[in-house]
Amino acid sequence: MERIPTPSKPHQIPQSSRRNEAGGPPAPYGQPYGLPPREHAQGTLILIFGIIGIFVTIFAPIAWYLGSKARKEMQASGIQYSNESNVNAGRILGMVLSIVCRHHDSYRPVPAFLFFLMAVGGAG
Repeated sequence: MERIPTPSKPHQIPQSSRRNEAGGPPAPYGQPYGLPPREHAQGTLILIFGIIGIFVTIFAPIAWYLGSKARKEMQASGIQYSNESNVNAGRILGMVLSIVCRHHDSYRPVPAFLFFLMAVGGAG
């Protein structure tokens, strides 16, 4: 049976096992630990599209699509994003509003599109 060597002082942690979250050596005193969490590039856009989808229904399925795509990117990268909740909120708003739009007569995209055409035609 092979014996595993133990440190000379049992209360000390070996230097090789002292690592920070990024896997490198520990940060010196007074320095922040690691990098701050990153933001997903489309996180705020997805949330805004989900909110606008309440009023202009064409944005709801766009928010759903972009939110699902961004969520897959976040899961594939393995990185914790700071605006993950924005992506999820926009995606869920897009889902709910797309389903409501599909099954409710007052949320059809055609009236919103016609209103847009009337506004553009009246402005010119």
